[in-house]
Amino acid sequence: MNLSVKIVTVTSLSVTLIASSFTSAVAKPIRYLPSGGVMYTLEYSSPDDPESSDTARWGRIERNGRVTPLSADLNLNQVTDADYSVETGLVYVLAEGWSTSCELWSFDPDDAVGSLTQIATLSRPSFSIAGCESLAVNDAYGEVAVSSGDAVLDIGVVNSFDAVSGEFSVQDSGFDDGLNDLYSAMDDTVQGFLTMRGTGHFTLWGGMEGAIMSGRIKVRNPMIHSVKFDSNDTPWLINRGRNGVKMGKMNIVRSKAKWGKTLREAGTRNMWPTDAIVFIPSVF
Repeated sequence: MNLSVKIVTVTSLSVTLIASSFTSAVAKPIRYLPSGGVMYTLEYSSPDDPESSDTARWGRIERNGRVTPLSADLNLNQVTDADYSVETGLVYVLAEGWSTSCELWSFDPDDAVGSLTQIATLSRPSFSIAGCESLAVNDAYGEVAVSSGDAVLDIGVVNSFDAVSGEFSVQDSGFDDGLNDLYSAMDDTVQGFLTMRGTGHFTLWGGMEGAIMSGRIKVRNPMIHSVKFDSNDTPWLINRGRNGVKMGKMNIVRSKAKWGKTLREAGTRNMWPTDAIVFIPSVF
């Protein structure tokens, strides 16, 4: 199945809100146990960010917040988000997120280095910074959605991609929550299309129904960068704070999240900088 690329749009969905079960607030961090699968991550590497990594490795997030590296360096710069397609069995990656041209890559999660392939370049007619921050796969429609802050490709549907020229045909379409057009995190599920901003503001969209729920996850020093639903339709998100990156379990209805420990490499215990988490279900 060939996935097309799209700059954020919403499909018509039948939405049923499933509130995650949360107990009263506790001091100790939660364990990272997404329902029905495993959460993975890609390191964030950028020459412009002194707090980033020197490598961009593919890794598995363990329940205690340790990250087990599963690949050598993928040599991808500024990976701002990624997502997994059940239909194709591939992970789709958004790289060069803050360059003048974003890049879309894919790889087999069992052989990240050997299967790494560049699919497309989301080029623009000017030299303005692209600002491609988030990506979500919609398997039902065979689409990859990309959120871009570019002045030309704010929110549009990519109709076609020429593999030879690398050009896209784009038309304006999508949705607006009244703030601006750049989402730092988003994901698609039977529950709805969830968009988030670095500030913690979020909107759950229901296709033709439009915005059906909005709120704000209160986080100290918010820098939300990625969100992914697990098999129980519970969103998990990451926040890059002053003391590294933590993953949180989000309750949409209550506009709250509970957080786990800082992500650290399993062997060295060094902090694992990332802007991207990827949920892969155990059973398809």
